[in-house]
Amino acid sequence: MPHYTLRTLSGDIDYVLRRRSTSGPWSYDAHWQGKRLRDSTKSRDLATAKEIAEEALLAVTQSSPVAPSYLTLQQACDACVNDLYPEHDTDRKRTRGNLKHRLGNFCKKDRGALNVMAISHDAMRRLIQKFIDERKQSVGGTSVDNDRRAISRLCSWLMKRHVQWPANPALGKQLETPPQIRRIKDPASDDAADKMTAAAFEHPAYHTVFPVLVLMQSGFRPIGCTRVRWCDMTTDSKPMVKVREKNVETTIPLSQWALTELLRYKAAHPPPSDEVHIFPYQRDWATEMIARLRKKVAPGFTLYALRRRAFLRLYQADVSPQKAAKIMRCSVATALRHYVQLERMDAHDAAETLAPTPVNVTKPSQKRRR
Repeated sequence: MPHYTLRTLSGDIDYVLRRRSTSGPWSYDAHWQGKRLRDSTKSRDLATAKEIAEEALLAVTQSSPVAPSYLTLQQACDACVNDLYPEHDTDRKRTRGNLKHRLGNFCKKDRGALNVMAISHDAMRRLIQKFIDERKQSVGGTSVDNDRRAISRLCSWLMKRHVQWPANPALGKQLETPPQIRRIKDPASDDAADKMTAAAFEHPAYHTVFPVLVLMQSGFRPIGCTRVRWCDMTTDSKPMVKVREKNVETTIPLSQWALTELLRYKAAHPPPSDEVHIFPYQRDWATEMIARLRKKVAPGFTLYALRRRAFLRLYQADVSPQKAAKIMRCSVATALRHYVQLERMDAHDAAETLAPTPVNVTKPSQKRRR
């Protein structure tokens, strides 16, 4: 159970967050002046539940949080990351690392030593704009906008706890970020996918990611692959899989090829029972294992390229975007976006045929004069 301490003007409030099941909402439990304060936050997200609990405790105790007189930007970034994504929350390990990395870039060049409590709204806005201008020289528009979003989360966290800014300085049209150009990402090639699955099946250290590679080629997401159990699959003529993705549990069709490959893996590596997961580890470990394997087998291979490969198969089979959205568990707009990208790739390949072929012009042989 996560334990926290809320520092207020009326004193420190120690509280814990707990929930009855792994998928249930978080509830807070605290003691203050001999009274027990507990209630449900009605949120399944730990960071959101923590904010709701602290707001409720401040309202009940009729107090306000203690604001330090001196807080460096680096200290604020570290506290923000630890507060939003604690280290014991292993499900958000990659999100925590991404936020910490982007805020770490923002704190470079002596910005991390600045006192946040003495920075005004306009000064913070100029500081962010200068950082954005620096980043535009080295990275693309999407990365710059993601940096701005990370700084926006930091500013929102500061406004709730320490500073009194009239608005979030990282938001607004005045911040000039480069336009985001959505580039066309290629699906995984048949050669790379076959090499990865074959290497994973035969490698003694990486064989556990073989089911993940098979399910990703069937259109699964990485988080969905780690939540499938052997008992969630049917092995009849029309196999189905029960999976939970994005807090929604659905039953989706599975191809006969994928079922055959999974049963082949199950026969080679029998699980202790059908109640265990197909991939017995967390999603981050699957990503790390595949990253190590691709260095040896297929450099440049990405996990989500297998999901785009599934979109390519549906597109080549003339499956409608509406039906593809049901199979891939996404919105129709997302399926249309994938189809539009694939149409652009087909158009680009067709345009290559318009290039003129060089013609070898041979001069007629001249008869020799006698």
